[in-house]
Amino acid sequence: MRTILTTLLCALCGTISLAQQASSTDFNLDFEKELTTDKLPRPWIEWGKGYFLSVDTTEKYQGKAALRIQSPAVMDNIQFGSMANALPAIYGGKEIEVRGYLKFKDVGQGWGGLVLRIDGKAGPLQFSNMQSENLKGTRDWKQYSIKLPYSAEAEYIYIGALLVGTGTIWADNFELLIDGKPFTQAPPKKEFPAALDKEFDGGSKLGIGPGYSMTKEQAVNLAKLGRIWGFVKYHHPAAADGNYNMDYELFRVAAPYIAAKNDIERKRVLAQWLNKFGPVKELSPEAIPTDAVIKPDLAWLEKSELFAQLDSIRRARRTGEHYYIASYPNVGNPDFKNERAYNEMAYPDAGFRLLSLFRYWNMIEYFFPYKPLIREDWYAVLEEFVPKFAMAADETEYKLAALALITRVKDSHASLYGQHNALDKRFGKTMRQLNYVLLKGNRLSLTTIILS
Repeated sequence: MRTILTTLLCALCGTISLAQQASSTDFNLDFEKELTTDKLPRPWIEWGKGYFLSVDTTEKYQGKAALRIQSPAVMDNIQFGSMANALPAIYGGKEIEVRGYLKFKDVGQGWGGLVLRIDGKAGPLQFSNMQSENLKGTRDWKQYSIKLPYSAEAEYIYIGALLVGTGTIWADNFELLIDGKPFTQAPPKKEFPAALDKEFDGGSKLGIGPGYSMTKEQAVNLAKLGRIWGFVKYHHPAAADGNYNMDYELFRVAAPYIAAKNDIERKRVLAQWLNKFGPVKELSPEAIPTDAVIKPDLAWLEKSELFAQLDSIRRARRTGEHYYIASYPNVGNPDFKNERAYNEMAYPDAGFRLLSLFRYWNMIEYFFPYKPLIREDWYAVLEEFVPKFAMAADETEYKLAALALITRVKDSHASLYGQHNALDKRFGKTMRQLNYVLLKGNRLSLTTIILS
């Protein structure tokens, strides 16, 4: 049954636009409006295929009607039936809960339950369909509940009911709560300035890539920029507070930096850019414990002509939640939040390609626990891959460069996930994963690269 959850997640990927249709707080959670027997009441929609979804005015918990999900007589290649409601995540809070009444009749070969899914810009953040509760058989009306963490980066909320296997379930009287109160009473979600920055939605506007030349010196200078950019992203309090869209800040500083004619001009560009983030108001004592097993490699700061500015950022006191990085509860793995995936860009322009390289390199630099096992100069890898990413001639070459970068981490837990038609065309779908491994003769890396 594990495949059911994966299938459901995939099936929902095309429904995001539905949340954008909602313009009020009346989401018909009790099914009392726009009732017809031949279709679901608005704004409820169908997920899955092959099950019978309908309004039932006879069997209901209270009011005029409930919704019914009934399995088909023949279940060949039919996995689940579900109805769902899409709501915009415009509310603030820490915990989200969906409640709903369910009734079961002869549910077998699967289970029934509520569904709650929270999506961010890059896809699902939290998800539950009550599979672990294994609700089946025949059960009278009862209220059920799902609670999940409610992330600040949430964009869409999906609630509903699900039937896997045979039988019938009814659903009625949904409630959505945030921090224990009706969601309509929740305060508006804080709008971060970083999320409102749209200047480069249409492209990075950088004059690099195929059609331009790139010397070794230019590649080295861009690697320096990528290292400083990542340091600021994860260390400056203004970036941590979500005041800056760091993707687009890269493009803003890169344009004059690339145009600079010498080291003096490049230093001036970087100094002015660092000043933009404002002074560090409060410094902290040495924050790295002396007994830390793995410590960040920040020796390069002392060699930088911008040492004073960069060192004050290093010693800045950072409190509260970081806009770009957190840790998964009870696990501790890094959660790279608010990283826009740019799914519409199969072959992004050279600036966005460099962004994907700089993102990934800095994720490994600061958050990969096995970085010492890479056993090569990780910064030299950055210098090596700058021209490979920037000068990639097409989608295939770009993604092959990404795969080659991944292998340099020498970890077996990641690949390029999602649809990559260019790679399927090159390798064939069946052998694609094997070819990834053989590409450089190494294992794949821990962290999935975020392709801009």
